[in-house]
Amino acid sequence: MSAIARGFATAAGLERSTVQIGMDLALRRPHSRQDEFEADQRGLKTLRRAGYAQSAMIVFMQKLLNQPSVPTFLSTHPATSDRITALISAIHSQNAYKGGGLNNTVYEEKFNL
Repeated sequence: MSAIARGFATAAGLERSTVQIGMDLALRRPHSRQDEFEADQRGLKTLRRAGYAQSAMIVFMQKLLNQPSVPTFLSTHPATSDRITALISAIHSQNAYKGGGLNNTVYEEKFNL
């Protein structure tokens, strides 16, 4: 990939570092964002198996919306709003709002505590 970046930089008369950043944004960022979406899905499964309400993950992500962040095109993470949308979709598809959620009694009964 660096050979491509060098060739492009030479042909376009650009600095190599500028082209390298562009290549990184175009080729690597989308993959790391997909990894984040997959990590969110694993987090939902872990919460469900542990007996916790998966909706708590959405509440946490909503708190992140108020935090300063870099522009999405420069970030290795997907936009927080996109993550929330994907989490809501996944939860609804699993009918996750059924069950005990954050009810301590249900959790204790499930794990015989």
